[in-house]
Formats: sequence, C-alpha cells, structure tokens
Amino acid sequence: MFNFLQPRTRPSGMLTFAALIAALIVPASAQAERLTVCGSGCNQRTISAAVAAASPGDSIEVRAGNFPESVTIDKPRLELRGAKGGTDARGRRNVGETVVSGADGGFLLGPDADDVTIDGFRISGGTGSGTGTAKGTGIVTNPGVAGTRILNNVITSNVRGIRLNGDTSGAPTQTLVSRNQIARNNRSAPAGQPPSGVGILSDLGISNAEISENRFTEHRRNTIVFGNRDAPVSQGVDILANDLSGESGMDLRRIRSLSIVGNESLAPAKTGNRNAIALDGNIDGATIRDNKLAGRAQKNPPERELRNNGIVISNTGADTASAQIQIIGNTITDHRRGVSIASAGAYRGQLKVEFNRIVRNQRGVHNSDPDASELIDADNNWWGCNQGPGSNLGRCDGTSENVNFDPWLVLRLRAGESSIDTGGDSTQMTASLLTNSAGDTPVTFFPDNTRIDFETTRGKVGGRGRTADAVARSQLSSTSKAGAARVSATLDNETKRVKVDIEKGS
Repeated sequence: MFNFLQPRTRPSGMLTFAALIAALIVPASAQAERLTVCGSGCNQRTISAAVAAASPGDSIEVRAGNFPESVTIDKPRLELRGAKGGTDARGRRNVGETVVSGADGGFLLGPDADDVTIDGFRISGGTGSGTGTAKGTGIVTNPGVAGTRILNNVITSNVRGIRLNGDTSGAPTQTLVSRNQIARNNRSAPAGQPPSGVGILSDLGISNAEISENRFTEHRRNTIVFGNRDAPVSQGVDILANDLSGESGMDLRRIRSLSIVGNESLAPAKTGNRNAIALDGNIDGATIRDNKLAGRAQKNPPERELRNNGIVISNTGADTASAQIQIIGNTITDHRRGVSIASAGAYRGQLKVEFNRIVRNQRGVHNSDPDASELIDADNNWWGCNQGPGSNLGRCDGTSENVNFDPWLVLRLRAGESSIDTGGDSTQMTASLLTNSAGDTPVTFFPDNTRIDFETTRGKVGGRGRTADAVARSQLSSTSKAGAARVSATLDNETKRVKVDIEKGS
C-alpha cells in the first residue's frame, strides 16, 4: 500500500504534485499579460492584431497615434487603454491621444465580450461606409453582453456616439459609461440603420447599466435614447450627474427601475425635440430627482404637447402606460410646461410631483388626461411665490385641471436676534422653504444650491445665500450707525422682510 506520508522520488524534470496544484489554482489575473500597440517597437502595430493575440484577462496598452481601423472584440475580460486612460475626457486637451478612426466605427463588442474596458481613446470619423456591422457608431455593445466599461473617451464626429445594448435578464456585472465627452455625432446614417444624431442609443435593451458624469454636446436628435416598440424591456438603468446643457434631452421608453438623478440640462438646443426628459411609454418604477432642467425661454412657443417640456410623459407608440414615477426635488424652469402628462393613457395611477422648484414656465404642471382618477399629486412644491398657483396674480406658475397643488411650499425669513449692538455685532439670518401653506413642515428634499438674495437697509449682509437642506443663511453685521435694519430675502418672485434693531452699545 502507498504510504501518503512518505515522499515519492520522481524522475528529474517532472513537476511535483504540489507545484502542479499550485499552477492550477493561480488566479487568472496573475497570469494576465500586457500587450502594447504602437507604430514600431511594440508587440503589435494594430489594435485588432493585439485583440486577436490576447487571451481573456489580458490588458492592451495602445500608445498615442492614429489607428484607422474598426476593432471587433470577441473575447471577455480585456482591458484596452489608450494614451489618456484614467484621465477624465470632459474638457481635456486634444494632444497626445490615441485616435481610433475606422470608417465603420470605433469598437464593436461581440456577444462573448463580457467585462471589457475601453478607457482613454478618441474615437472619431465613423461614417458607416465600411463593410462591418458598427455602421459608423463610435462604440457598439451587442445584445447579451454584460459588464462593459466605457471610460474617459472622447467620442465625436461619428454617425452616433454609443449603441449601448446588452444582457436584459439581469446582468451580474454592471455596464458603466462614465467621464466621457460625447459630441457632435451627427453624420448621416446608412440606409435602414437606426437614426444618427444621438449620443447614446439603447434600442435593443440592457440591464444593470449606469450612465454617469458624461458631457454631451451638439447632437441634432437626442442625447440619450432608450427603447423601441419591439425591443426587450431594459432593467435597472441609472442616468446620473451628466451635463446635457445645450442638448435636445433624453427620450426614454421600455425601462423597469429607472433613476435620473443629478443631471443638468440648461438651455436645450434649438433643434431636436426640446424636451429635457421625455418618458414615452412603458416606464415602470422611476425616480427623477435633483436635476436642473432649464429651458430656452420663448414668448410664444409652439402649441405642441411633445415640445418644450421639462419632463413629459407620453405614449406615442401605444405601449403599456407608464407607472410608479416620482419627480422629487428638481429645478424646472423656462419651459412651455414644467411637468406634463401629454395624453390619456400615458400614465397609470397618480403621478407624484413633490418638493420641486417649478418657476418661469408658461404652465408649471399640466395634465391632459381627463380621468380624475389619474390626478397629478403636486403638493409641497415651490411655484415662485408664497400665494401659490391658484392666486391669479401671475407671480407663481399655474397648473391645469386634474392637478392637486395644495398645500405648497412658502418662503420664510427669520433673524437669530431681534436686536444687536452697533460696532460689529451680528446675527444670523435664515431663509427657508421648510414650511408649506398649511403651516406644516413636510420637506424631506429640496434642490440644494438654490440662490436666495439677501439685502439690508442698514448694516451689512452677505448678498447671496445658497440652500442646503431647504435652508439658506446669511450674516447681518452692524456698523457704527444705530437704527432699524430691514433685512430681506428674495427667491424668484417672492421677497420676505424682517426688522432687526441696531442699538447703541453701552
């Protein structure tokens, strides 16, 4: 019988049992190789050749230069890093970059290319004139793919920026598109292909995806488009902290569990749909919070339901009605309609619109659904003045029928002390939107960094305050002159005043 405690002698050159086991259990990451790509002196001269030579888990470092190729990636866990890998693409200088300029497009991720990273490239010049399947798109991720990371890239002057599709069944790893500059992807689309002029297009569905901290500029059609009538429903989509200023906005449909948080859309483009956020059917479970949506003010905007809105809920494709949407703590200004349900059948249940700043819109909230059971619950918003939407004074934004706006938030101002001494004594002035017109304090969220202007007739006061947790503060300081200081705080069309006596000190 073999004695397991007795070492065996082995012929010279044979691997020991322990060494064999160790070799088998070495983590894949420890075996990963780094391939380099450049004009001369590297492992490969083209990115495509490096991808072909790579194994799953390898990294490919592409040096600065121009690579006129369209790259197909057909294996998982590759990391492709351009010369600007790890450097935020938003506003960076166009020098020393790795430029991918294939006529068919930049990168195409096939169905086996899970967990691929594309970091630090400039991708431009996609016209769709090549023979491949990217059709002029900067980056394409195919249905079924999961875990893609698109980071720190400048994606510009293609037919469209990114065509972002993937696993729709609940991808185990997140797809992340972050810190990219996506600009002017407006080249004409080849016949029979999805539309051009789009920053990010997801027309075949995806799950577990985050689009965050990107800058979009000058797209003719839309910034971000999700869904079409026949596409699978996307799940778990987060659109966070993007800059869409000057753009035509988002056009979203067929998504379960959607978050749109912390984005800025200021003065949307003169072309395109001119809505900041359009939810066009089959959006089930969405939170729209802490966004700044400022329109392009027009004296006589066109009377069209689906144009010039801050947030519009529609159903132009006769899809399932949207439901369970919350619009909370946004700043929505200078649109034809701040928030709108555009038609009967667009929304199921009561839409919740709460703790928003809704000002300078021709109509603050509009409901085109005549069904009283489909009421918009729009209480506890700030409408631009303390009198509320029903005051008929023209100082607050108004609403249509089937909108409950009562109670609403009101501006208040108080002084820490009713009197202070001359000679540099001070007291804190506090302006707040914590209270509503019914005298309750319901606020759980209000847009931070909302400007409130402070002034005084005597002494000195900090001119501008910014809200944090619905409160803005300033300091009133006395000078050598005694008398009554009338301190004011102004937000939009409302000014509140309090008196603080400045008395001669002993």
